Amino acid sequence: MKRLNLLWKPKEDETYPWLLKHPKIKEGLAKFKTRQDAVDWFLNFGDEVYIWFQNNEGIFGGQLAVLESENPKDKDSKKLLSIPKVSGFDGGETYNGICEEFSIHPSYLSREPYKSALAKRIPEIDFVLISDPATYFPADLEMKKRSQSSYVDLNAIKASLELKIKELEDQKNASDETINSLKEQLENKKFDFMKVEEEIEAIKNQKDQEINAVREEAEKKIEEVKAEAAATAEQPAYDPNAEVQYDPYGNPIDLNAQPAMDPYGNPYVQSETIMADPYGTEGGYLVQPEAYGQLTPYEANYGYPTGMYDGTQFYPVQRKSDKGIWVGVGIAAAVLLIILILDILVLLSLTNVAQIF
Repeated sequence: MKRLNLLWKPKEDETYPWLLKHPKIKEGLAKFKTRQDAVDWFLNFGDEVYIWFQNNEGIFGGQLAVLESENPKDKDSKKLLSIPKVSGFDGGETYNGICEEFSIHPSYLSREPYKSALAKRIPEIDFVLISDPATYFPADLEMKKRSQSSYVDLNAIKASLELKIKELEDQKNASDETINSLKEQLENKKFDFMKVEEEIEAIKNQKDQEINAVREEAEKKIEEVKAEAAATAEQPAYDPNAEVQYDPYGNPIDLNAQPAMDPYGNPYVQSETIMADPYGTEGGYLVQPEAYGQLTPYEANYGYPTGMYDGTQFYPVQRKSDKGIWVGVGIAAAVLLIILILDILVLLSLTNVAQIF
């Protein structure tokens, strides 16, 4: 397998201070702006490699072994495992910190979960190529690959899993029996850390599904309440104190309009019957609210109502004829005229008598 050192060289190049270089070759392979860029760029070639990396103080902080999985089910796919290790190094790095920086799952030891993000990030890496990667690694300088387990940082992985189990326990996401089973597996010196990780992930996924189901149900209820509130807001509220407008022609559009009241009607009578035009030449109109606001007239012999209502029928009082009034006025005028004529005749007679004497 290939071998590389990732060195901090800011004095050689402030813009690209991170240098990828074979420890036995004088020339470097490439220079990068960040340590993450250097690792992402080379691992994209898909080669087995063993990298020692420094921190930004020039101190070696850990190693990264990338090799094919020894699991028989991964033989055909040639699945690559990325195995970081920080135990035994003086750079002060943390296992989870390195896994996050290099996009490695801390228990599955794979970069596959971050494949989509890497596909977007790698083409944008800014670097300076020094040597051709295809000819940079001499065959006689390749190192012998050890067993997979020899690269694994079991202590760091165990500590990481213990934190995850404690998180499940604190959040009450698993039963006491399940928590105890996970802890017992970690006590085994040859524990299967990938199996433990899978169990933890399964518990988290189940809890997430339950939370999402509750959230979806709550959001559904909220939308139903909003819809009901919107429907209620669209209906106009009836204001008993509002001024009632009288429309003798009705409203042909709004079939739900409140019945208009006759401004000349009897204010002490409660009825939906509407009286229109009490002084019209054709008599009054008894109006019933009908569809589209149409008016239904009654006989013109009846005038403005002053009768009572029994709640079911209307008893109008017949309007008195105006002819009698005019006859009386005429007779009175004639009498006054006759009296006036007689007074004039009397005055003329008295005048003639006075002249004779």
